[in-house]
Amino acid sequence: EYGIIHGNETIVFIKAGAGGSYRGYDDKYLNMAIALYERDGATVICASNPSDALSIKYDEAILRELINKETKAPVNFIGVSRGAYLGVHLSQRFKFDKLLLINMPLMINFHKTIKHLKGKNVEFVFGTKDPSARFVPFLILKGYDDIVMIEGADHNFTDMIGQFIELVKLI
Repeated sequence: EYGIIHGNETIVFIKAGAGGSYRGYDDKYLNMAIALYERDGATVICASNPSDALSIKYDEAILRELINKETKAPVNFIGVSRGAYLGVHLSQRFKFDKLLLINMPLMINFHKTIKHLKGKNVEFVFGTKDPSARFVPFLILKGYDDIVMIEGADHNFTDMIGQFIELVKLI
């Protein structure tokens, strides 16, 4: 399932975490999309993340349909947890101007995943209570310094939805 707010040529693709809906818990992705639309007038696509392995193929089709190859308008990606991980793979097929990867699981194929980010404009966000936060030093060793740590945030930003939505300022 997808939710799309049609705006200008700038595109922001938001990918939910594993099993997440396109609206997100407490409408966090929807509210993030509204904030981006109100701030920039951007077209924002929110994508669910079912366990279906074909999900990434559907994401590709949606992106291909919306991206006008003749325009130079920015295309940005926001991915949360498994959605961030899938964004790394989508970045091999699409040129994203920026990837905002929130609580990406760093313990899964770190060396293979991180090599796909070389030369890309990436910003990482981790809650200090997220299981991947302890792996942040490995990102730093690989030369990534655009890392934001959110004090007290767990993997789902429990009771911190406002701080989660404010992450749009990083795009």
